[in-house]
Amino acid sequence: MQLPRHAFLSGWDAIFILIGLHFTEVLVGAGFHDFGGSLGLDDAETSALTLLMASGIVYTLAMKFTRTGWRDMFHATSASPLRMAALLLLPVMALVPALSLACSSLMDLLVEVAPLARWEEELFASMAEDSLAAILLVVLLAPVLEEMLFRGIILRGFLARYPRWPAIVASAILFGASHLNIYQFMVGLLIGIPLGWLYERTRSLIPCIALHAAYNVSVTLLWTQDPVGASGAWWDGTWIAWTMALGLAAASSFVLVRMLQPARA
Repeated sequence: MQLPRHAFLSGWDAIFILIGLHFTEVLVGAGFHDFGGSLGLDDAETSALTLLMASGIVYTLAMKFTRTGWRDMFHATSASPLRMAALLLLPVMALVPALSLACSSLMDLLVEVAPLARWEEELFASMAEDSLAAILLVVLLAPVLEEMLFRGIILRGFLARYPRWPAIVASAILFGASHLNIYQFMVGLLIGIPLGWLYERTRSLIPCIALHAAYNVSVTLLWTQDPVGASGAWWDGTWIAWTMALGLAAASSFVLVRMLQPARA
């Protein structure tokens, strides 16, 4: 049965969900802060459990509100998940070097223009921790949960309500804004557009999670060298790195555009 247009998220609905998620994270985090020490949890483990529990609460309510099932969220298409992964993972992964280089260079520029505050330095330093919990939070838990929300719930609703590109760009803006700092806002906007395009074309979170996780892995490796940017990265902004990364991205983009036709809701 075709659901009426008002059954899907509007922009204000999405903003309300994001506010609710941050508020829930504060409440859950406060609870873990009080009891985490007695449970022997460190900061990374507490953050991971807070994100998981808060997301579970808010996503369950959002899915009920938007009438979204797990199948609709993760893979709302008749295509085989295994076949889709086999066909798309390689060209999707080929986008990562260019995205990492562009986002890291953008971060460097933003830090030069607007130096990090103390709390922002601590935030990025925590992302560069090499504990198992911190690594899993950044490279696995965050990509899965963020793709569930911003592509599986928010963008899915936007695509049923708004034109294609306004929906993709709006979801990318919300994705960046949810990080609550200008540095990750700009990076989230930049990476959110290809993530949104992939979801719009496939109606699947498989390529989105793969790209998001691979990007986070690359950024985590860079942050272990330089927590506030990529100035100490292996490429160090050389024209050879730019040429290789952009050439690879152009080739993979060509393949993806040829392979994927606009999806139908």
